[in-house]
Amino acid sequence: MVWPGKPTAAVRDPARPLDPKPQRPLAPFTSGAAPLGWVVRLVVHPALRTAALTAAVPLAVNEKLRLHELLARYISGVPTPVSGVGAVPYGPVWALDTPALARWRSHLIGRLAGSRFDYLTAPDPETAADLLAEEADAR
Repeated sequence: MVWPGKPTAAVRDPARPLDPKPQRPLAPFTSGAAPLGWVVRLVVHPALRTAALTAAVPLAVNEKLRLHELLARYISGVPTPVSGVGAVPYGPVWALDTPALARWRSHLIGRLAGSRFDYLTAPDPETAADLLAEEADAR
């Protein structure tokens, strides 16, 4: 089962990169747990020229390792590197991890790999949302 997070998303205006990210409502939005139906790893960047939706399963070994690292960072409370030391990105990952949590991550990644799992790349949030909506309607 999956529980919902916040009903809003912060999306930076590429024309105003130093402005605060405005909050956009996510709709439709559920208030309760629901079965996992589709996993989408999303990359939105203005340098991308086209949008694409590509199947990620079976998950490559590198993708499994990347998911382990990302989940470990979220567990520690540091989702991305936060500073630079001599022009090298640096993000402390505090020692909150345990063998039990590593086993839990392996279990979770196995469950994700057994679900529909796609990569979505798009140049902007609107194009990404349109592609997701088209794909959801086609299902």
